[in-house]
Amino acid sequence: MFAKVVVPVPLNHPFTYSIPDGLAVPVGSRVVVPFGPRTLVGACVGHTDERPKGTLKAVQRVLDPEPAFSPALIELSRWIADYYFSSWGEALMAALPAPVRRTGARRYENVARLAVSPEEARKKIEELRATNSKWSQVLEVLADSVEPVAVNDLLERLSISDSPVATLVKKGLVAIDRRQIDAEDPLLAHPASTTPPPEPNPEQELAVGTIIAASGGFKPFLLYGVTGSGKTEVYLRVIAQAVAAGKRALVLVPEIALTPQTISRFSARFKRIAVMHHRLTEAQRADQWRRIKAGEADVVIGARSAVFAPLPDLGVIVVDEEHEPSYKAGNEPRYHARDVAVKRAQLEKAVVVLGSATPSLESWRNAKEGRYTLLQLTQRVMDRPLPPVEIVDMAQERGFKGKVPLLSRKLEEMVKLVSAKGEQTILFLNRRGFAPALYCPSCKYVLRCGHCEVAMTFHKKRNVAICHHCNSEVEPPVLCPACKLPGIKFLGLGTERVEEEIRAMFGDASVARMDRDTTRARGSHARILAAVADGTTDILIGTQMVAKGHDVPNVTLVGVINGDIGYSINDFRSGERTFQLIAQVAGRAGRGILPGHVIVQTINPTVSAIVLAAKHDFFTFADQEMAFRREWIWPPFCRLLRLVVSAPTPDDAQGACTAAVELARPRLGPEASLLLGPEPAPIPFLRDQHRWNAAFRAKSWETLWKVVNACSKLKDTWKKVSWTWDMDANDML
Repeated sequence: MFAKVVVPVPLNHPFTYSIPDGLAVPVGSRVVVPFGPRTLVGACVGHTDERPKGTLKAVQRVLDPEPAFSPALIELSRWIADYYFSSWGEALMAALPAPVRRTGARRYENVARLAVSPEEARKKIEELRATNSKWSQVLEVLADSVEPVAVNDLLERLSISDSPVATLVKKGLVAIDRRQIDAEDPLLAHPASTTPPPEPNPEQELAVGTIIAASGGFKPFLLYGVTGSGKTEVYLRVIAQAVAAGKRALVLVPEIALTPQTISRFSARFKRIAVMHHRLTEAQRADQWRRIKAGEADVVIGARSAVFAPLPDLGVIVVDEEHEPSYKAGNEPRYHARDVAVKRAQLEKAVVVLGSATPSLESWRNAKEGRYTLLQLTQRVMDRPLPPVEIVDMAQERGFKGKVPLLSRKLEEMVKLVSAKGEQTILFLNRRGFAPALYCPSCKYVLRCGHCEVAMTFHKKRNVAICHHCNSEVEPPVLCPACKLPGIKFLGLGTERVEEEIRAMFGDASVARMDRDTTRARGSHARILAAVADGTTDILIGTQMVAKGHDVPNVTLVGVINGDIGYSINDFRSGERTFQLIAQVAGRAGRGILPGHVIVQTINPTVSAIVLAAKHDFFTFADQEMAFRREWIWPPFCRLLRLVVSAPTPDDAQGACTAAVELARPRLGPEASLLLGPEPAPIPFLRDQHRWNAAFRAKSWETLWKVVNACSKLKDTWKKVSWTWDMDANDML
């Protein structure tokens, strides 16, 4: 008997290894195997009694006393590898949290602390910022931390290698200690909700009953429910029935900010809960995975990668806010957690519920054509009304020197009124930082990243310009680098600038900001949301983190600062995303006894996506957008495969992409007319790589498979080129 092993390399097939006498190699276990000149950790995906020709290498050792992967997860990873054109080994290893993948039983970790006083460290930060921004970032995090920081968490948070830390150790600024890991239960930070369960209304009862009736087999549902209609209560009741029947449940949420509230609600109903998301410590992630694997949790709540949670006896999968782009992975394997959840439910013979107030058009079409069962919640709980939404044309609001103000007269008046009544406001702007660009009015120069062809965003608190793509930092120039004149201006708005101006406008109000910059520290999401929930915060400013899922009864006003962000992006989904964001953030208002009001500021007041979102009219929007997609043959009326070719030189990027298109064209047949490219990518230079792309559209996945298969031979010709194949691409930049 021989072992069939997959390894995390870009080859989509298993390799056969001999099994030494006396060594048991169970299917699903991780194994150490020789692979060329290297030794790799792979996974046994099967056995065979057929010996291949040639000399066989042997499995060196088995890492897991019990298999890490169930047969269903092995089969699921095989499907992911095939469908998303990734390697089987990479797809299977993606099912393991990083600490488990590395060692499986991590109990000690290296932690970093300052070796100098915080005051001395802060002086060094200013000195080092001009020399090496990564050194200054490390010192800044450690100076702001009360306790030592786990090195791996530090590297992950800052997206850096361990080199800057090692250099700071040599300089005597940072010290490294070894400590035993205490994996605190992450549920302790989220006490159970004390709100008694509400009585379901007739629509909720019908949805619950329909889903429960399908239990025991595979059945996909799309639960469409307007914001505040009680979709979570449907999930809770369906899961309660599954747990009572001895089954387990998996709940996916798109945003880490939603997790505290979700955990609180589920903890009130279920005793055995586990959570999985990247903000846990490595020890917590490893322990949560082990608990789930051992069957010690009935319900698992987590973000995208939790779709691989090793739950035995899986009966229900819930994908909340199923339309969210964050469910699509940005690295290999580029899977979509929503679609993987549906496939896993099929393999495990479980029901899967996709919920949203603004469903993706892919799921909406599946429901309309009967592949999913459509369930609808058309009314808010207790018949509360949806908030009226007022569109304000900001072109009519120009004030001093023709400048468009931050707040329209109407929104400023409403914020004052709401605050005076002791109610709360959410202000939404989907752009972080102080200003999206630094601009010279004399020569029109815009400060751009030296590693990416994008404008750098100014962050005032840290006084740095940051590239939001590669995280490089520079000190903002005093003189224009092009014309050498003073007068560099801040162009545009970010949440940091909104916060500063709102504090100045409403000095008596308590203001908080929620974006990636204010939520870098572990537990920061929960702290910010807790202050909103208990009424401490009067005005919450934020990006899309505040736009969905949150249920705060005292929020009666929502203001969308700029409803146009994202609409003008050259992407066929821009209208859909504009509608979803406005509709979702509008849904945060008036969820309690008090009525709500929403104001959307825009310079495009007649755009259909904005107008229909203001009317809470998803059905009309979906009909219009579907007609557009059908006419121009875009998803969900075709399969979309995007190729991005990256290379050190523009000639290599263009040449390789052109060669791929020429090879692909005859494989597309009549659908070659739908081919877009080769052309420079919308961001043509990213992380020091020149980028060209092409988009292939076809009715069937099999046609696109022929394209990828034909182009695979180009790797030998274009050795300096990186090839990215993105099936069902969600990002066209």
